[in-house]
Amino acid sequence: MSLPRAFAAVVLWAAICVVPEVSRADQPAGSAHESNGVQYVLVPSQPTFTAGAASAVDVYLMNEGTTPVTVVIPAIIPAAFVLGERDVSVQLVPDAVGRSVTIAPKSFETVRCRLVVPDDAQGRSILVVRRPEADPRSLEGSATASPADSTAGTATPVKIFGQTVAEAGLVEYRPLQFSAHEPIYFLIGADEPNGKFQFSFKYQIVPTDSPLGEKAPWTTGFHLAYTQLSFWDLEGESKPFFDNSYKPELLWIWDNIRPGDWGPVSRLDLQLGLQHESNGRDGDESRSVNIAYVRPVITLGDREGWFVSIGPRVWAYLGSQEDNDDIEQFRGYGDLKVVAGKGDGLQLSATGRIGSDFDKGSLQLDLSYPIRKALFDSIDIYLHGQLFTGFGESLLGYNDSDTNFRVGISLVR
Repeated sequence: MSLPRAFAAVVLWAAICVVPEVSRADQPAGSAHESNGVQYVLVPSQPTFTAGAASAVDVYLMNEGTTPVTVVIPAIIPAAFVLGERDVSVQLVPDAVGRSVTIAPKSFETVRCRLVVPDDAQGRSILVVRRPEADPRSLEGSATASPADSTAGTATPVKIFGQTVAEAGLVEYRPLQFSAHEPIYFLIGADEPNGKFQFSFKYQIVPTDSPLGEKAPWTTGFHLAYTQLSFWDLEGESKPFFDNSYKPELLWIWDNIRPGDWGPVSRLDLQLGLQHESNGRDGDESRSVNIAYVRPVITLGDREGWFVSIGPRVWAYLGSQEDNDDIEQFRGYGDLKVVAGKGDGLQLSATGRIGSDFDKGSLQLDLSYPIRKALFDSIDIYLHGQLFTGFGESLLGYNDSDTNFRVGISLVR
C-alpha cells in the first residue's frame, strides 16, 4: 500500500471511530451486517475512470465495534455512479470471493474489487455502495477521463451520514451540495461601462441522501442562492465599478417532473423563489427590489443533442419599492427565457421582458460555443457574445435605455 493511500485509510478509519453510532433497527432481519457493525468504505485506486473499461477499487471493511467480527467476502458488492437524478448501477467483484476474514475492533481489512464502468457512465459522478445495511461512503471520480497513475496530493470526499465533506487548504465544504445557478461569465465591450461579469451559485440545504431527504424528498428542493452582476468601467481613471446587483434568494426546485410520456417534451422543471436585489448604495443612487416568482421550464429534445428550453417567469413585487417605485413600468411582472442549440455545441439564449404599460422593455441575446477542443480538451470554457438592448441593463439605470454588445468567456452558460 502506498503512503498516500495508507494515510487516507487511517483518516477514514478515524472518521468512522469518532462519529456517533447509527441505529440499525430499520434493517432486514438476518442481515449479515445487522449486528456486526461492519461498514463498507470505497477508496479509489485512481481519480478518474474510463467508460467501458475495467478498473480497480479498494473496499475497506471497517469494524466499528468493540469485539472482533468475522465476515465472508460476498461475490458481488452492488454500487452505482450517481450524478443528481442520474443513477447508473454497477457491480464490484471482489478478488477473494468466499474468503472468511476476521476484523479486529476499530480496524479494517482491504478487499480489492474489479469494476467495469458502463458505457453510458459519463461526467463527474459519485461512486456509492448500494448495500442497504451499509452506511455508504463515497469517492468522487469521472467516467470520461483517462485513468491517472496516482492519487497523491488529492483529497477524497468522505460521506459521513449523508454529508459529503471535502477539504481544500484551510476550508471544508460539501461539494455535492454546491452547483451553478445562473450563467457565469466575464465580458468586455466598447461602450462604458465596458466590463460586465456575473457569478452565481446555489447550495442544497437538505442533502438527497440525508435522513430528512430520504423520508421527505420534497425538502431536498430547498436551496440558498446568490448571484452578483457587476458593471466595471475598465477605462476609468481608477477602474471604478459603475454598478453592482447583489441578489441573494431562497428557492425551491423540482427537477425533471415526468409523470408520463409527454411526446416531444423531454423534461419539465419548476422553480419557486424569493429574491432580494439591491446595489448596495445609499442616497439618490440606492436601488432595491424584492420579488416572489415562479418559473416552469419546458425542454423539447435531448439536452445532450439538439434541444429548445422555454422558461417563462412570473413575479410579484414585495414590500416597499421607494428607491425605484416605478420599476414595474420598465421591468414588468415577468420575463421569458428561451435557450436553443446543441448540448455540446453552439447555443443561443434570448431573455425578454416588457414593462407594465407595454411600451418599455428589454431583450438580451447570448451566443456561446465551447472552445475546449481548440484548447487540447484541457480548458473547459465557452466563447461568449452578448447583446443587450432596451431598459434596465443595470439596477442603477433601470429607467435608462441603452444598447451594448460585449464578448468574452463564460464558465456556465
